[in-house]
Amino acid sequence: MTFPLYFVLYGYYFFLFIFALMALIDIYHLVRFSSVSFGSFFATFIFLGGASYILYWTFAVLAPIDFQQIVTTFQNFTFNPPIY
Repeated sequence: MTFPLYFVLYGYYFFLFIFALMALIDIYHLVRFSSVSFGSFFATFIFLGGASYILYWTFAVLAPIDFQQIVTTFQNFTFNPPIY
């Protein structure tokens, strides 16, 4: 069985979408329901800074990978055990 390596990115994009959706909900709740103070601003800043840092490093790790490569799995796999 062979498949292109970019199929793995679909799972990454799915989790990235879920993360972005949850981040937008989190930011909405921080802005809407928190008191206007330095603490709420600091919490929002730390959250967005940490999320940006994580996204930067995932891009830095994934950028040099050639996702056009073909992955081969179960090439010589057989269900018959070897006979000795």
